[in-house]
Amino acid sequence: LAFLSCTFNATTQLLHPAILATLFHDPANPEKSDLSGIIPWNYPHAHKTPYPKLYVDGTSNPEFGPLIMALAAEIYVLMDACDALLSPAGMCTISSTHGGGSGGSKSSWGKYMLEQLTKNHPRDLGVRSGVTEAIVQREHALLFSGGGGGGGANSNDDGTFHTFLDEKKKGGDVMLEQQQPRTRFHYPNILQRFLCHALRHDARLAHTLAPAEPVVVVVVDDDNKNEKKKKIRYIQPKTNSSIFSDAIPNGLCIYLGLGEMLGMTLERDMPQTLAIVRKIQRWMGKEYVLPSFHHDNLKPNQSTGGKKKKGKRIWMIKQVVKGARDIKETTAPQAFDIYTLNELKDFLDMNPFAENKQTCVERNLRQCQLVSRL
Repeated sequence: LAFLSCTFNATTQLLHPAILATLFHDPANPEKSDLSGIIPWNYPHAHKTPYPKLYVDGTSNPEFGPLIMALAAEIYVLMDACDALLSPAGMCTISSTHGGGSGGSKSSWGKYMLEQLTKNHPRDLGVRSGVTEAIVQREHALLFSGGGGGGGANSNDDGTFHTFLDEKKKGGDVMLEQQQPRTRFHYPNILQRFLCHALRHDARLAHTLAPAEPVVVVVVDDDNKNEKKKKIRYIQPKTNSSIFSDAIPNGLCIYLGLGEMLGMTLERDMPQTLAIVRKIQRWMGKEYVLPSFHHDNLKPNQSTGGKKKKGKRIWMIKQVVKGARDIKETTAPQAFDIYTLNELKDFLDMNPFAENKQTCVERNLRQCQLVSRL
């Protein structure tokens, strides 16, 4: 479990994607900025630095606080599900090491206040959402059905579950409609204020510039009949920097891969995580997850989460990670052809030094004086 503990403990893999998604967003032209990440940055006239300050300007956006809270809540639920399936009974091996830092007693006290006093421990969110219980029931059904799909009162035919879906009969037809999930932190406004204030006033982080590069965008002046062109200074994200590779293919993609492997419908159960990956992967020119589709664009062999309903968006493709073009460039389980919980257990049990554990144990036992006398 050390691998998963380190993976979930990398809190910057939650913080940096949320900052990047809100920092490279132009409220005046949201569609264009979300497509390419290009935003205006008028240096040195309106701004004092050539590029935005990653933690100061990134957390100053009012959209950052709610986004990081929603993103963390989705990961906390997934963390609790992994603990319930992989940790020894009664222990929270993965979530117990989450949120640690170099702050010493201050970091420990902050973690205690966040999780224990406010009832925001991953276990609390897993219980409130009902996702952990649904995943455990699904895995239990798969175990006693010989590994086949389906099984269990909350399972769909394709092996996913419908914790947040309510079946309603309308006109003799069963429709699947979304219910509001209860995967939220308690006191989110207070928590996001503390987080943003700490990041903006941290002496070590305050002067860190965002990974960006200048780009010249030629804009036509509509007021001028001669259509005289003028140059405006814009910047775009520098996607070949390590912050992007750490945050997306080696960060959020792991969480999405784990969620899909455990039967989650990602567009329903991890919508913020999936939306951030889809946005940033467009800037990077990659396809780590399948892009969103409307039901009219679905191919006949693509699985959907509900029946077609005219004029409304339905749950889309189930395997958004497995079917992605560049999935092999990530460290998601699907990149290693791991699609079930048992395969994940076998993978985590592999020795990186190619040693046979049974042989090592027997050799150590033979060297023991008590056993050698027998």
